[in-house]
Amino acid sequence: ILQSADLTGANLVGANLQDAILQDTNLQDTNLWRASLHGANLWGANLQNADLEGTGIVSFQGSRHFAFYVPWQDYIKIGCVGMHIQQWLQTYESVGIKQRYTSKQIAEYLGFVQMCAEVGV
Repeated sequence: ILQSADLTGANLVGANLQDAILQDTNLQDTNLWRASLHGANLWGANLQNADLEGTGIVSFQGSRHFAFYVPWQDYIKIGCVGMHIQQWLQTYESVGIKQRYTSKQIAEYLGFVQMCAEVGV
C-alpha cells in the first residue's frame, strides 16, 4: 500500500505495481516506463510529467491542465478533478465553469473525455 506516498521523481521502470493502492500518491516526474500498473488504484494520483509509455494509461496535456485516463478504473483526472467517465459526460460543463475554463477549453477537454469513452467501449 503506497496510498498518499510521495514518489516524486522515482525511477520505477518495469516495476510490478499491479493491483497496488496508489490512491492520492504523488507520482509527478516519475519514470513509470513499462511499469505494470494494471489493476492499480490511481484514484486521485498525480501523474503530471510521469513517463507513462507502456503502462496502458492515456495522458493528455491540454491548454490548461494535464489529464489522464485509467481504462481499468474507467477514471479520468483533469487537473485536480477526478471522476468516472460517465460522471464527466454528465457534468463536464458545470465542472468546467466552476473551474473557470473558457468555452473553448471546456470543448477541448470534452473531446478528451469522449475519446476515452470510445476507447473504453
